Amino acid sequence: MTAAPSLLVWAKGCTTTGLSEGTAPMPLYQNLPMPKASIGFLVYATTLLGVVALLATYPVLRYGVWQTAITYYSSLGWVSSPLLHGRSDVVTNADLIRRYTPDHLELMVAASIAHQASDPKDRPYGTDAVEKVVGLIDSDQSVGIAQLRPGEIEEWAPALAGRSRFEPDVAIRVMAAKLQDTERYILWQAMEYGSTSQTSRFMLLALAQNCSESSQVRRTVDTFFGYRGSWEEMLRDEQFGALWTEQLRLILVHVDWLTSQGWELPEGVDLDAWRQTAFAE
Repeated sequence: MTAAPSLLVWAKGCTTTGLSEGTAPMPLYQNLPMPKASIGFLVYATTLLGVVALLATYPVLRYGVWQTAITYYSSLGWVSSPLLHGRSDVVTNADLIRRYTPDHLELMVAASIAHQASDPKDRPYGTDAVEKVVGLIDSDQSVGIAQLRPGEIEEWAPALAGRSRFEPDVAIRVMAAKLQDTERYILWQAMEYGSTSQTSRFMLLALAQNCSESSQVRRTVDTFFGYRGSWEEMLRDEQFGALWTEQLRLILVHVDWLTSQGWELPEGVDLDAWRQTAFAE
């Protein structure tokens, strides 16, 4: 019976055992020319791995873009003032924030002012001039470093009724009162629906700072508990999900900057979890 021909091809000078006589083994692939297609495959594989890595870290990259842009425009000015003036307003009014705010809410009040005072359309370079002119046409315009609407002083801090929304101390005291009221409501709801984490409570405050009425605050908090504390479902809410996502991102980038400047993060708040939630999609 004739043996079937071997399909194995050995390098010249090698025996069928794969060992050359009197020399070290020489793998066959060393004698074969590298196919041209392998270069393209290498590029493709490298690109694919890069895309996979990009997708895996996408929330981090997205966060980096937001933080870099806001930090850049918060420090860039044609003359001396930056276009986004909120962080400068926090630095200027830091003593007022600490005077009128409970210790555990100082960071959130500061972040809220940094965010609200950074509107490039209404408060470019920190000036109130645009808002005062627009206010002659639109009396419902939000103004000042806390972007307060008419009625907010009376609702959140009635003792300050009659004062101007442009006054920094008024803006700060109203914002602090709003967040204190929100915190009480969150804790009250938690008694009925079950406790929630310190991180989630802090994130709810980040949404409440943008509300101009107590009914809006309560609707926001009620929605969170209605979704059984699921931020994933909360931020997919058909009506307000996009707005809430934006607010969480904007407040977070200011919170991170403020903590880097020495403002104290309340115990139990996990900024990594907040970051992953806000920048997930």
